Amino acid sequence: MKNKSTRSFPLLLMGACLCSTLFLTSCFTPKPVVRVEPVDEDVRWQYGQAFARQQADGLEVQAAYNGNNREYLFFDVEVTNFGEEEVLVDPKQFYLEVKGMKMRAADPEVILLGLDMDASRQEANSKNAAVAIGVAAVAATAAIIATSDGDGNSNSSNNNAVSNSFDGGYNNLDLAVDLVSIVPSLIIDLSSPRMVQELPPVDPQDRNFWTDFTLRKTTLRKGERVSGKVLFRTLDLDDRFQMILPMESTTFRMQFKQLLFQPH
Repeated sequence: MKNKSTRSFPLLLMGACLCSTLFLTSCFTPKPVVRVEPVDEDVRWQYGQAFARQQADGLEVQAAYNGNNREYLFFDVEVTNFGEEEVLVDPKQFYLEVKGMKMRAADPEVILLGLDMDASRQEANSKNAAVAIGVAAVAATAAIIATSDGDGNSNSSNNNAVSNSFDGGYNNLDLAVDLVSIVPSLIIDLSSPRMVQELPPVDPQDRNFWTDFTLRKTTLRKGERVSGKVLFRTLDLDDRFQMILPMESTTFRMQFKQLLFQPH
């Protein structure tokens, strides 16, 4: 006859599992989904993006929010010069005005310089490490060969003991050859590229992103246009904020509003 406590054990286990499940599901709440739209009346939509558009002094500027990650806020900006004079477009002059603070845009030229300097340092470190391993391997090989005779056997009085420590006639010279043979694989491991975290929509740690996708410093002649992504360091946006885009003697001010959608 089964014990009453034994029969109640499955019920207690089931209750504990149910309580644990309810506790775990109640620990996390979904983050609000962020959307940013322009406040200006002159808005042009393109593939779901709302572009604020302004014109002044022969220039036309359009800007739209493109998302964010843990590092940056992404905006798509386009500038067209319809005037007679050349105009310099420099993203390092752009900034956001949020809660009374100015947040400067990332300068692609400075970022590229930093990435190239990091790559140069890593290459030098990898070569130095490879040389150090090679020197150590050659030194070890020379030392082992120096203690061996022409047949690859040790010159010490304990020849039999040494031979018995390597099964199948595996001697010191064979060990030295194997040591040298592993050096190339070590060099390859040391020079392998560093892992970078995946970032939407593209990776800002990738040099190609800054050269091919961002808005670069450009002089526009009449009829010319330049576009690209402008990045700002991630920060807590206000319900309303401004993007300020100075260009030559003209300054564009674009109003944006933040919309928060809370998943239920």
